[in-house]
Amino acid sequence: MTDILIFDQLNRNLWTFTITLLFVSTLILLNRGRKSKNSQESFFFFGLFAVFMGLTLQRFFFFISDYFTTGYYVGDAYYGYYDISDPVYTTLVAIGYLAFFIAMTLSFVMFESILKETKYFFSFISFIALMTFLYVPISYKVALRYFLIIIDGTLLFVILIRLLRFSDERFQLITKTMLISLALYVFGSIADTGLLKELAGSPSFPILFFIASAFIGLYTMVLNLDTENT
Repeated sequence: MTDILIFDQLNRNLWTFTITLLFVSTLILLNRGRKSKNSQESFFFFGLFAVFMGLTLQRFFFFISDYFTTGYYVGDAYYGYYDISDPVYTTLVAIGYLAFFIAMTLSFVMFESILKETKYFFSFISFIALMTFLYVPISYKVALRYFLIIIDGTLLFVILIRLLRFSDERFQLITKTMLISLALYVFGSIADTGLLKELAGSPSFPILFFIASAFIGLYTMVLNLDTENT
């Protein structure tokens, strides 16, 4: 198995910065949900809060899991390969995905509290995906994760697009911008796979998508707060 560059100091610094941005966005969304003046506003922001909390926790556990890959240091660079047979590495990655699936299910419950017409269908499908990932043997989680993520990701985009019809102009702006932010996150996740990182020659390249995603989400929240307070 060919060794690849897993991370270096630049990679660690960029990920720390990105995860911090995602976490700040999460706190802002939580605060907006708590201060909202009506239940629909609260459900909207708490739904987005759940999404960003899931993404933040997912990336945090992935960040930690890198230290448990099979490899060796050359200076501050760590070379090796992703060994899915390593129990610590596999468990940390599984926890990251589990946090994502739990967050998606909670976000769908929040969003569908606004979209009464869907009758919590999205939440039910997401819950089934969560239970499937939770109870299958860990050896199967690797094969299932991408399929289940595609299901939850597709449902999230569909439900946000549907929410555009039920929002005023201010919240439509947030929803549209969040769709762009999440699309960049998806591109980053695809680019962050081992094969594409190897082809790119740098483990830091995919982080640019995540940074752009976090900045767009954070900027939208701050911009909306300023607009509302003027």
